[in-house]
Amino acid sequence: MKTVNLQLAKHKTDAVLITRTRKAETIKLQVGEQEITSQPYIRYLGVMIDVRINFKQQVEHVSTKAIAVRAGLARLMPNVGGPKQSKRLLLSSVVTSVLTYGISLRVLAKEKQTLYQRKRSSTLSNEELKEEEWQNSICRWQLQWDAGKKGRWTHRLIPQIDVWLNRNHGEVNYYLTQMLSGHDCFRAYLHRFKRDDSPEYPSYPGKPEDAEHVFFVRPRFNLQRDQLEIILNQRIQPETLVQAMLSTRAAWNATSTFATEVLTDLRSIERKRARDSN
Repeated sequence: MKTVNLQLAKHKTDAVLITRTRKAETIKLQVGEQEITSQPYIRYLGVMIDVRINFKQQVEHVSTKAIAVRAGLARLMPNVGGPKQSKRLLLSSVVTSVLTYGISLRVLAKEKQTLYQRKRSSTLSNEELKEEEWQNSICRWQLQWDAGKKGRWTHRLIPQIDVWLNRNHGEVNYYLTQMLSGHDCFRAYLHRFKRDDSPEYPSYPGKPEDAEHVFFVRPRFNLQRDQLEIILNQRIQPETLVQAMLSTRAAWNATSTFATEVLTDLRSIERKRARDSN
């Protein structure tokens, strides 16, 4: 640094000793009059570099940051009716950007790595390569989706990722999101978080009041269900609903209306039950 007339800011200098030894070592460096002790990890250009280069601290760092960013953005959005699709896309893209800074999500990382390697030798155009690797990413994503333990209700509704991603119409609103995820004022869902004493619907002892029960079984919503089935020209089942709603824009809108009407009514029931219990 002296040969190029640069000065080191001693109070801002950190060091990390990268090693593969089983026991992590600590060293001391003399920078001017200041002694610096190596640390388990340091932050360089926004990336946490640790002694093993396994990026554990980076994952923890970006996860915490992503949660904070999501919470901050969520507070800016209106709570009544939930955020629209465009706002959720913004929220998702911001959080994804935080998560992929320095260490990418597994599928996206593999896609970028393979794309970079293939560009050196492939005769295909850049756009053709991107499309091929995107399809490969969907295949890897599908394998993870099929083997996962979480989101199994959503998997029943949307078993094929590519069919959903390549749809030609349809905006997922607040109520459709609740139906597709199974996260709302269903007693089974509330019971998981100790917000309800029982997961069961009183008229169906032994059966949980979940999304399947509410949308596909509960007699209270027979009228809305019948109206939807007339438009779809078929009986609705969890395994066929999404396929039917993707067939036409009218089918999508009818399903969206069905979800809105059912959940609006269900929420009014839950509010009355909460008032009566108090």
